Amino acid sequence: MAPIDDQDRGTDDDPERLIATYRWRFDPDTLREVLDEADTALFHRIRAGLTARLATTPDDALRARLFGYRAGIGRSLMLLDEALADGQRALVHAEAAGNARLIAGVQVGLAHVHQWRREFDAADRLFAAALAAEVPDPVRSFYHQHAGKCAYDQGRYIEAREHFERAMELRRDGDPELLASTELALDAVRRRIADSGGARNGSAPVR
Repeated sequence: MAPIDDQDRGTDDDPERLIATYRWRFDPDTLREVLDEADTALFHRIRAGLTARLATTPDDALRARLFGYRAGIGRSLMLLDEALADGQRALVHAEAAGNARLIAGVQVGLAHVHQWRREFDAADRLFAAALAAEVPDPVRSFYHQHAGKCAYDQGRYIEAREHFERAMELRRDGDPELLASTELALDAVRRRIADSGGARNGSAPVR
């Protein structure tokens, strides 16, 4: 899940803290999150915690962040209609707050929901808007990683590889866990390119 901002996340049992400390696992072929039964139970707990926070939070910037996180958790749980509604609410609140970095972060989260719904035109527009924003390199690396996954889902493997390579450049001296996730994505897209015979623009459909 892409970071929405870098503010303090509160106490250790806070839902945002649980998200920030969660160790993500990804399928090496689909590049999607892998949740077991314990993960699923935790995500439902996190989602309930975010809902409780939203009930008492009037601030637009904080509501944007909370709705954004709830959209991401809902997407991982395959609650795609709820995730879409939350992502759209997050964007409304981010725009009301007038914070360009926050807007870009929730655009990426909403784009990811559209991607999983296979609404690729909407996803591509939101990823392009987010990548045009002025954000720090560590944050931009997440944007490229997720935009690459969207291109990958569409069979645009050359474009996906370019996004993953850019994410790798931006993460080169960073968190080993983030580097490992990008290496996983690069390995996957290289296999797809090889399997499709080096498609000119990675245009072979996802199988």
